[in-house]
Amino acid sequence: MDTAHPVTTFGTDDTVQFFKSQRFSKSVFLMRYRGPSDSNDPKIFFIYDLRLDNFAVPVEETKHAFIPLAMVKQNHYIYKVKSQIALLGRNRPRQACSLCVEVFYSIL
Repeated sequence: MDTAHPVTTFGTDDTVQFFKSQRFSKSVFLMRYRGPSDSNDPKIFFIYDLRLDNFAVPVEETKHAFIPLAMVKQNHYIYKVKSQIALLGRNRPRQACSLCVEVFYSIL
């Protein structure tokens, strides 16, 4: 199956009610999974793990954080980024999270 059709409902409380005025559906195309054997990683590459702890996530605005990468003498190209976000607090207006980004880059 390459397409999912999730049905979403919304309301003022946690009870799920499938009234027409409170539901919608969206088609989502799912990309084909590529296993490790399918990847075309460069022969020489560098991996950096970047971590930002206790990052406050505002409720109503977008927040950006910038983490400097290693200094290099030649042009390098980022070809893959894996991110992982873990919420540390629950039921708070401003939740703190831990953001871990794994950056793969190479001289191409």
